[in-house]
Amino acid sequence: MSLIRNLILYTLILAAASTLAAPRKPKNLAEKFFFKPDIEDARVSPGNHSLSFIGNNGQRALFSHDFETGKRRGIKAERGNQIYDYYWVSPDQVIVFAEKLGIPAEVFSANRRLSAVEPCDYVQVYDLMPDTPDRILIKDTDKSEKFFDLELFNLDSGSRKKVAKNPGHIISWITDKNGFVRIRQWVDEDENDRFEYRLNEEAEWKEIHLGTDSFGILFLNEPEKVLSFHRPAGKSRVIARAFDCARNEFYGPSIEDSDYDLIPETFILDPETEDTFGFSYQSDRRRTIWFKREHHVIQEKINAAFPHTLNDIQGFALDETHAVIRRHSDRNPGEWLLFEIDTGHTKLIGKERPWIDPAETASTQSITFPNREGTPIHALLTQPPHGVARKGLLTMIHGGPRARDYWDWDSEAQYFAALGYTVLKINYRGSSEYGLNYSPYSHLEAIRNSIVDVADGVRWAIDEGFSKSGKAAIYGSSFGGHVALRTAAEYPELFSCVIGYAGVYDWVKEMDREFAKEPIYWKLKQFKYYGDYDNEKELWQNASAVTLADQIQAPVYLLHGGADEIVASRQSRLMHKALKNAGKDVTLKILSFNNHGMVSERPTIRFYENLAKFIGSAL
Repeated sequence: MSLIRNLILYTLILAAASTLAAPRKPKNLAEKFFFKPDIEDARVSPGNHSLSFIGNNGQRALFSHDFETGKRRGIKAERGNQIYDYYWVSPDQVIVFAEKLGIPAEVFSANRRLSAVEPCDYVQVYDLMPDTPDRILIKDTDKSEKFFDLELFNLDSGSRKKVAKNPGHIISWITDKNGFVRIRQWVDEDENDRFEYRLNEEAEWKEIHLGTDSFGILFLNEPEKVLSFHRPAGKSRVIARAFDCARNEFYGPSIEDSDYDLIPETFILDPETEDTFGFSYQSDRRRTIWFKREHHVIQEKINAAFPHTLNDIQGFALDETHAVIRRHSDRNPGEWLLFEIDTGHTKLIGKERPWIDPAETASTQSITFPNREGTPIHALLTQPPHGVARKGLLTMIHGGPRARDYWDWDSEAQYFAALGYTVLKINYRGSSEYGLNYSPYSHLEAIRNSIVDVADGVRWAIDEGFSKSGKAAIYGSSFGGHVALRTAAEYPELFSCVIGYAGVYDWVKEMDREFAKEPIYWKLKQFKYYGDYDNEKELWQNASAVTLADQIQAPVYLLHGGADEIVASRQSRLMHKALKNAGKDVTLKILSFNNHGMVSERPTIRFYENLAKFIGSAL
């Protein structure tokens, strides 16, 4: 960590040691919660000899913590570039990617000791092939970004060899544990997922039936055996079931969750052998399915030792006598430990945000409230820590809509709770992983339902006494920006102020832009997600926030990244113009270098400091 960061964080720790009831400055709290962590994107390296991670050393650098010696090494990029990604391509070689202002700027490889740096060509990594030194599979997007070919890339010579040529409709290639391309996927004219399998490079592709609504494929320890995550026809929830590609048939019982979609979040593989250990998914909290009882027993032992955190086993080390675990929760931003399996003794590797004391953070509850139709709506409620004066209610709306807020560490919620706000995050209908009855594919349905669920959630929170004024602040980003502005227009009596970041406020203009930009790929699943869009544009326009700008009563703060390639910044300009023409109190800020999200540390801190000032002045 750099000297300047150390001094700032030392000041934050001193400030935290003073009385909690004292006024809390947005700038200091923004630095506390939005400084980048000291451990980020951590992975157990092939060979299970070390934990590698991105951290701070005056700039974003790559580090390696040796499990046996405890020694830590690090490597920086040149010219002040920031390391943002890396891949172990063998137990002794890592390829590292660096950027400047969010733009890829440098690629190099290094050995296990993070020395002997060699520059490389920029490539899009597709498969690491850890058993094949100096070679990886990469995307060839020269002809098409979406319908790409695959090439074998030699890191030493820079040579490339085509290994999978796209006939023009394949959207995904799936490789086995040896990096061999065995399965390819496309979408047919009825918007069903289709798959083909081949036994070897000489064999012909033959269709297999893994399910027409697919959410992932995990290769098991036999090359022809996979686990298919799919939604069976006529069923609401995604399940997992083993499939024999050679026989073209499912076998064994399915794995299911009665309340949640079984959509894999992480595939758990041994980084050295690539043996399949299991997978994790999100239910009410993150859960892990282990395939071997011995791993399940270890998980239970760790959970008994740390009952108040999520304890993710990331790998095994020191001749598999120790588990490498990450502990985290709503109050603990994350710490990495070596857990001795026989004795239960632990050794701390490092904390992600060592300047944060979990005892002084806010707790988050998973809750449900009934909407006007009697449907239980899922949400997360974070209240200010003990001793912090309460200011009122802030409702925060996620994007997507096929996304979701999870019970875990949340810097946004912690920041605003530390300022005295009760933070309500609502997983409105249309949010992912609750089954088709709650999470339908229809984008237009989510546009409508989200407004009902958010308005009813705000009313519920006000009735429960979480708002001092009888009103709330509302802040949404991306799709959540639409929700925030549209809800404030339909229910103006509920809100004291409104914030939209990178929102969609005129659906027809944005959808027409998207369809024009990628006409073929967008239409692969057009009817499933967007219905008969060409003949229903009036419905989309009527559901847009820009059409009700004159009904918004609260002051509005609009922000957008000037370089946003996901949602055009024109959307915020259109909403700003409509509000101005209606004589409303509105501020527009275009953030020059931002894309759809925050890129750099300092601009992020300023962003949240400004949000807090705007909300504070309104409430």
